[in-house]
Amino acid sequence: SRGGLDLDVRTERTVTFMADGRERTIRTNAATVREAVAEAGLVLRGQDTTSVPLDSFPRDGQTISVLRITGSKEVREEAIP
Repeated sequence: SRGGLDLDVRTERTVTFMADGRERTIRTNAATVREAVAEAGLVLRGQDTTSVPLDSFPRDGQTISVLRITGSKEVREEAIP
């Protein structure tokens, strides 16, 4: 019987990341975009995100943009007539 036998096979894919004004292409067999981001040496901070969900499966030839999100607070004082 082969009951309980699980085998995961992942082929290597080419994924391109656009981040910080640069293009990085890697070969990976990562199961998620999150894993591929880490393999590319990219660090997501705060509210940074990617153009595809981080838990999605990276496809061969896919280009993923890293969106750097920064926030700032601005206070203005204006006279109200």
